[in-house]
Amino acid sequence: MEILKLNKEDILVLIFPLIFLFNGVIPYLLLILCCIISLSQYLKQDKILLYTLLLINSYHLFGQSIYKNNFLFISIIYFLIIILFLVEIKSLKKIPQIIIPFIAFFFIRIGLGVYFNFTIKYALVETILFLSFAFFLLLFYNNQEDHDQFLKTLKKYVLYYFPYLTLISFLKGEMIDLKPYFLDEFSHFYLISIFPIILFTKASKNTKIALTLFHLIFIFIRIKYLYISSFAFIGAGLAILLIITTNFSRIYKYVAVICLIIISFLFIMNYASVFGKHKIDQITQTITVLKDIQSVKDLKKIPNSPKTRIIEVLNINKELYQSGAMTVFFGKGFGSYFTDENYSFKDFNVRLDDSAFSEIELIKEKFMRPHNTIPYIFLKMGYSGLFFILFIIIYVFLKIPKNDWLMYSFIPYFLILFGAGLKNFIIMGILLGIIFNYSKNKVYES
Repeated sequence: MEILKLNKEDILVLIFPLIFLFNGVIPYLLLILCCIISLSQYLKQDKILLYTLLLINSYHLFGQSIYKNNFLFISIIYFLIIILFLVEIKSLKKIPQIIIPFIAFFFIRIGLGVYFNFTIKYALVETILFLSFAFFLLLFYNNQEDHDQFLKTLKKYVLYYFPYLTLISFLKGEMIDLKPYFLDEFSHFYLISIFPIILFTKASKNTKIALTLFHLIFIFIRIKYLYISSFAFIGAGLAILLIITTNFSRIYKYVAVICLIIISFLFIMNYASVFGKHKIDQITQTITVLKDIQSVKDLKKIPNSPKTRIIEVLNINKELYQSGAMTVFFGKGFGSYFTDENYSFKDFNVRLDDSAFSEIELIKEKFMRPHNTIPYIFLKMGYSGLFFILFIIIYVFLKIPKNDWLMYSFIPYFLILFGAGLKNFIIMGILLGIIFNYSKNKVYES
């Protein structure tokens, strides 16, 4: 592992708290200046600053962010995407054959989304999300020379940038409902990928143990004092399970780190905050109930968060069949919604508030953003979307080497966070572009 040097991207991260911790003209102008410098460097083929900017920003930051602030009446991130498209359009020459059906069905889903729209504005926004996903996928599929820069930046984000920005936020205090000033919709990826990155990065055993200890302490702080999702734990558990099952014959290489992780998580479970224990209990209670479930009514016994997602899937499935064969196959399209007319949330004692759905969704009793990948893709893309999920998982599992951290990180990440905001659409598109290109050329360093 390279010794961490203070490069220009590190300086950007160091000053970033001046942007996201505060509101006002000066933090906004500083953000615009960072964007201008990053773009100018990008045009000189030095793209790492722009990649860093994409990774450290998020929609839910307290202060300024490229994902929520405007420039010339247009969202900064859309402005950046338009510029990138104009700069890179000539390089988008090749399309992975395996996603041609996805592209072919794209316009059908736009039409269905307009017909089943929550609002026309939302149909447009969600279409832009999928277009952004496709653009970044094609961009990185066609530009192999950018892969190393992005993957190295992503690793630095997980190993150093995310802990630094979170701890700086923690020192400033909390907003309401345990939400820190640095709240990243991409943060699940940290917990999912941190141990695969440590295990499969070339470094001495002492370095790996030191990194593991640091990040276990950091995870404990997050569970004890800050917000953390139970699905992030599920993703991390799935990543570790994939590592153990696919490397069973040579697991002795990782036994010290894996044992340290397991023992530490047992400690964390005992000493976590009430909120942290609640999240951990949700997982164990859900598994226990699902093992003994006899009928749909038994779903009432499941904790609220996972129960919400199960009821979403039941309602979406019923409505797809009620709407006809086309929606069963293609889904209800980009910008669509589902209701709980068939399986009422109230009948299953699901608590609905603005932490689960937006105020307008609760008022209209129409829900446009199902939680997590499976219900989201099921609603927007139907049963063909579920096959798309299965295909991507199998493809990644078979094509990416078993000694590559990206394989163990991407599968859980894709299963949990597809559809969770523009940042995740962008990062997922980038990673799939890298993966599809790798399977063709068999070269990149992760």
